Formats: sequence, structure tokens, C-alpha cells
Amino acid sequence: MGTVTPIRQAKFCPLDSENVAIARLWNHRDWPRHEALDDCIDYLCDAHDMPRHRAENAAFQALAEMESVNARGTIDIASTTSHAVVITNRAGQRIALTVRDLRRLLDGQDLQCGNSVTGKLLMLEH
Repeated sequence: MGTVTPIRQAKFCPLDSENVAIARLWNHRDWPRHEALDDCIDYLCDAHDMPRHRAENAAFQALAEMESVNARGTIDIASTTSHAVVITNRAGQRIALTVRDLRRLLDGQDLQCGNSVTGKLLMLEH
């Protein structure tokens, strides 16, 4: 008689937080951005026991990734610091924005709360 190998029980391989967040946001792609983000953060906290700050980061990064899929502009990570963001537009030009520049651009904009629990994550609604 041949060797019998026991069948191992299938193990669940959980999705990483980025994929979970993208899936959740994709289901609500017709919602206003701040509502979809708020729902995603709550879902990550409740269903995946994720700390709120980590859930905010995962949800916002997923939203940014979804919104940039067909965009030609990019953020130059190598040049971006905590004091300035460098964006390369579709023509290949680099645009440097300091915190002061960004605050000036945001002045008078309608900022929506992306996390209704903490109220600390704000975003533009367009």
C-alpha cells in the first residue's frame, strides 16, 4: 500500500488592509468621497479590529490610489518631505508646494470630515 498523506485543512489567507480598503471603497464609488472614506474607516476598525489611525491611513491611501489610476500626474516621493510636496504633471514639469502654498490653496475650500469619529481627517469634496 502507498503512503497516505493527510489533507491539510485549508487556511484562510486574509487580504492586506490596502486591498480590503480598496474593495470597500470600490463598492461605494458613487458616494461622496468623505462618506465613502468614513464608511471604510469604520469598516476597517469594526470588521478587522484595526486601530483608527491605521484605518484612516489605509482608507485614505486606497482612495488616493483609486483616484490616481488614470491620472498622469504623480507625487515625486524622492523629493517630497514633511515641508514640501513635489508633483510631476503630465507634461513632466515639477511643481513644488510648501505647506504655506498648500494652506493658501485650501483657504476657502469646502473641507469635509473624512472620519466622523475623530474629526481630525479632513479632505476636499469636489
